[in-house]
Amino acid sequence: MNDREKGIRKLDQVDRRSQVGVSRALRARDVSRPSPGDVEAALERIGKTPLPPRTGPKADRDAPRRS
Repeated sequence: MNDREKGIRKLDQVDRRSQVGVSRALRARDVSRPSPGDVEAALERIGKTPLPPRTGPKADRDAPRRS
């Protein structure tokens, strides 16, 4: 086997490994996604709860200053 054939064989191995990695990543992504029904139920629950008081730069600006 010459160097060119060894290089081609090595590239084939790398390609197969990367394909396996990609398919594993896609499978993990799909498993971790909630079903559309779960998303809808969560959005419905969120819509029924009151919003907490707002915190952030604007709330800090409106707060009384400490001297």
